[in-house]
Amino acid sequence: MVRSTRAYDVETKHGRTAVNLLDYLRPVDVVGIPKIRMGSVYDGGYVCLEPTPGALLLSYGLGGNVDFEREFAARVPGGRVVGFDPVPCALALPENVTVVQEALGAVRAFGPGGVDTLAGHLERFGGASSSDVVVKIDIEGGEWSAFEATPDAELRRFTQLIVEWHGLSHVATHMRARTLWARLATHFSLYHVHGNNYRGLVEIDGLLVPETLECSYVRHGVVATTSPSREPFPGPLDRPNDRKAVDHPLPFVRQGAGGGGA
Repeated sequence: MVRSTRAYDVETKHGRTAVNLLDYLRPVDVVGIPKIRMGSVYDGGYVCLEPTPGALLLSYGLGGNVDFEREFAARVPGGRVVGFDPVPCALALPENVTVVQEALGAVRAFGPGGVDTLAGHLERFGGASSSDVVVKIDIEGGEWSAFEATPDAELRRFTQLIVEWHGLSHVATHMRARTLWARLATHFSLYHVHGNNYRGLVEIDGLLVPETLECSYVRHGVVATTSPSREPFPGPLDRPNDRKAVDHPLPFVRQGAGGGGA
């Protein structure tokens, strides 16, 4: 376990900075649509809401594991998957899965091994014709700049975001997260959170938080939600990323910065 007392000290110097950050990590319960787990049993599996027929998945950071993409393609009637990775993918894939050798970033730079933005990929790969667009992102820290560069009008076109947030052991990332997560909260509700136990824990305002978090969001108005969530986290759909270690506990889901109930 990694403890970052530096993060705690700097955050408390900024008043409620850490408190506000943890407030954005408290999920809601979703009414009427079941949560499911797709992908690998351990690392490479993610919790999402059941997609609707014809849904489009834009998936970033394949890393040689396309279990989530394959299951989405097989499970969703009429569904399509477009995966993006700067490294070529030689894996056999279903007909409704396309892999593009491109990275996700804050700017557009076309060509093999190039870069495009979320808005650019949505425009190029059929997002305009899909009423249910799911985004899954695991790109080792590049998610911050990619979302920061995405206009609100484009963000509102996505129905679900499944994001692995990296780098929470750095105080600069806390400040960045506070701004970005506040912006996401105007359009989306967090309905699931899980800590990646391949990384350690960092202390933020007296509570231990995983350095890397898997968060699932749904756009406001897509489903009814109730707050706060009554589910346990980790829950029955969760599995440790590292099967040889126990899952990270998530005390911040229900506790305030002073350790009391949320």
